[in-house]
Amino acid sequence: MENTPFVMNIKDPKNYDENGKRIKNLGYAARVGGSLANLLKEHESVQMVALGAGPVNNAVKALHYAQRILKQEDLDLAATKFEIIEVSLSSTRGADRQGKATAITVNLIR
Repeated sequence: MENTPFVMNIKDPKNYDENGKRIKNLGYAARVGGSLANLLKEHESVQMVALGAGPVNNAVKALHYAQRILKQEDLDLAATKFEIIEVSLSSTRGADRQGKATAITVNLIR
């Protein structure tokens, strides 16, 4: 029987200044990678869920950062499953609708 992985949602880290100009957030993937490494050590299996191209890109970058962190402790990771899943999306108006997201299952290798 397969263990249920811990679910980690990856968001689009768009930040804007007071004039509405976008500020680059270069450290987001690294922070997610650190969180992913810690979650893998605790749960051994994590499912990252990303909605949209930017969050999927950050999730893939986070795999790299997490792997670098885990290597320091002679551990590694393996992305074992990439799939498109149905998710429920809520709007600010209160209407829910279905959408699609990318789910990446990552396992710890000891």
